[in-house]
Amino acid sequence: MSRTTSDPLPPLGIALRHLREEAGWTQTALEGAAGLGPTSVTKLERGVHHLGRSEAERLARVLGYPEGWLERTLAVIEQLPRFSPADDSPAALTPAEYLAVEKAAFGMSRKVAEAAREDLGNALRAKRWEADRKAAGKSWQRFKKLPEAEQAERVAREGEFQTWAFCERLCDESLRAAPSGAQAARRIAELAVLAAEATTGSVKWRDRVQGYAWAAVGYAWQVKGDFLEAERAFRRSEFLGATSAPTMVGPLDASLPLLLYAVFLKNSQRYDSALTLLEEGLAMRLAPLQNARFLVHKASVLEKQGHDAEALHALEAARGPAARSAESRLLWSIDFNAISPLCRLKMFDEATLRLSQLRKAAPDVARETDLIRLRWLEARIAKNMEKFDEAVHGLRWVWQEFSDRGLLLDAALAALELAVFELERHQLPEVRRLAAASSPVFAALALPNEVLASAMVFWDAARSEKATAEAARRLISDLAIFKRGALSL
Repeated sequence: MSRTTSDPLPPLGIALRHLREEAGWTQTALEGAAGLGPTSVTKLERGVHHLGRSEAERLARVLGYPEGWLERTLAVIEQLPRFSPADDSPAALTPAEYLAVEKAAFGMSRKVAEAAREDLGNALRAKRWEADRKAAGKSWQRFKKLPEAEQAERVAREGEFQTWAFCERLCDESLRAAPSGAQAARRIAELAVLAAEATTGSVKWRDRVQGYAWAAVGYAWQVKGDFLEAERAFRRSEFLGATSAPTMVGPLDASLPLLLYAVFLKNSQRYDSALTLLEEGLAMRLAPLQNARFLVHKASVLEKQGHDAEALHALEAARGPAARSAESRLLWSIDFNAISPLCRLKMFDEATLRLSQLRKAAPDVARETDLIRLRWLEARIAKNMEKFDEAVHGLRWVWQEFSDRGLLLDAALAALELAVFELERHQLPEVRRLAAASSPVFAALALPNEVLASAMVFWDAARSEKATAEAARRLISDLAIFKRGALSL
């Protein structure tokens, strides 16, 4: 069917003309290259002859355009306003009405197109990232069976172990290992740094991956109790951009380095700085699980600042997103972290009830180190309820268990807490024996010189039965933390 003079130009014809002129071709040149007769292109562009989609795509390829270029051009042309001739019928729109309709339609189509681009782009990226993570998971299953002595060398030379996804998996494994073994956590995190250094991509992206890995290194050093090395690692992470560019698009969780650094700052008693980072993270578009984790650590900072009621409020706020994430362990840890502020608020009945519930749920969600910390809480409650023998027995068991597992900072804190209790009861011989037993723990801690000197002075006094509970409390403060607020990440 031929076009009449009153018909509008067909969109495909307009698109063909635009592409031809943009490519710098004449109608005659296109006819020759495409094997068409004279004036054929003129008639196709003006709609005198019908131009189908497949023929338009063929002519676009002849002009040298890649696949999809005709579709994008056509999408723009279809949004062009059309001239509406005057019409006096009641059904006709006035010029003003027509302009309003065209303006609204253009705005709606633009928003729909933008949303479609974003949604489709996000879906395609997420699908590719998930495939990368699955591949990294398979690589990890093979990698963890290798002798530890060979692992670093394999990361350095094999591309399978040099991807962002494998680095991310190593960081995840390091964080999982941290509560049970600081040495293993550090070794795996340092392998993640090797993988990050060898990954491909732009300089900015490689820096981001390395910064992510260095945050895991910092967390591992912190768990071991070496705050000096932890500080260096977190500073390296921050320098590489992991915490200073949280809005950078990419598959790595931009909030995780923020959270790890905030935990370190909290444990270094830099509470205001920790809260600043935690609030920065909470302002991001976090998944429910990560949102709950940020709230749990915010509660921990508030608790250490003496704001127990506010800490409980933050923990209750974390309960909803934790439930939506279907993370039963995190729900367990929320109740765990509520025990200490409940005790300080003298809500012992509520603390005892939650402790009982924690015990019942522990076989399904708790790790071995969680059970040690649960016993620690039970000892504190026993002390507050004046069950002194039970409290002493629990604290002795706790500090020794932490020591055996190489969690030296926790072991040192538990030993000092036991020393405070025994000094308050005037059990000086027990404190002297504790000094001898805990000396290797304090000797292995990488402490600042002034803190190390304070520890030596205290334990020397304990050996001569001249130590005081107040000195033990000051030493706990000097160690820079009282207790990690959350069980684990």
